[in-house]
Amino acid sequence: MNYTNDNIDKICNFYMSDWHFIVMVLPYINKQISQKTKVITCLERDVIDKVQFLIEKLSLKNKEEILKINWKKTEIKNFKKYIKDDLKKENNKILIINGSNYYIEEINKLLSDTISNEKCKCKNIKIIDCYDFESNKDDMNAILKKYRGILNTSGETTIKEIM
Repeated sequence: MNYTNDNIDKICNFYMSDWHFIVMVLPYINKQISQKTKVITCLERDVIDKVQFLIEKLSLKNKEEILKINWKKTEIKNFKKYIKDDLKKENNKILIINGSNYYIEEINKLLSDTISNEKCKCKNIKIIDCYDFESNKDDMNAILKKYRGILNTSGETTIKEIM
């Protein structure tokens, strides 16, 4: 991706199921909300029911704020309209992109175009591309080479640390 903003950081995540994805990201999101970071999701599939179920089971400080995050499907065709206003605000952001390789690639292209064409005032944007492990187990090394770090159950780690 050809992002023009120097304040963009990209990491990845691999998950075994939607449940695994939610269990991994909820504690991370909870921590980010405590640090006043805006969390935005772009999801190929709705996960709202799973989030609502797990939020009751986990001991998280920011449950209400987590439930305000959009956990519903984001159509590729609606992405620019969905993200445009958030990019104009100056707060730090985390954008979680979850879906097929095609979905992740298309959302990243649109995000790059939007950042290039809009007046992006963001101080920092962290993009977390979340991949289904089963669909990508043969391509993991190639995927990892594109990123600085990885988000797993223990939190954010650099690629060097896991290699």
